[in-house]
Amino acid sequence: MRPPRLARAVLARLSDPKHWEEIDGDLTEWYARTADTSGATRARLAYWRIVAATFAASCTAIGRQVLR
Repeated sequence: MRPPRLARAVLARLSDPKHWEEIDGDLTEWYARTADTSGATRARLAYWRIVAATFAASCTAIGRQVLR
C-alpha cells in the first residue's frame, strides 16, 4: 500500500533532496503498517497531517529567514 500520490509529491517538494529517499522509505513503511492496523482512511489522514506539519515548519523557517 502506497501513500497518497499528491501528499507524497508535496512532501517531496518540501523535503531536502539529499534526505528524500530515506524520508520517503521510512514514511512509506510507516504508512503501510498504519493502513494495515488502523485502516487506509486513517493512514491517509495521518499522512496528510505530516505533510501539513512539514509545510507549517517550512513556512516558519522561511519567515524567520526573511525577518533577519
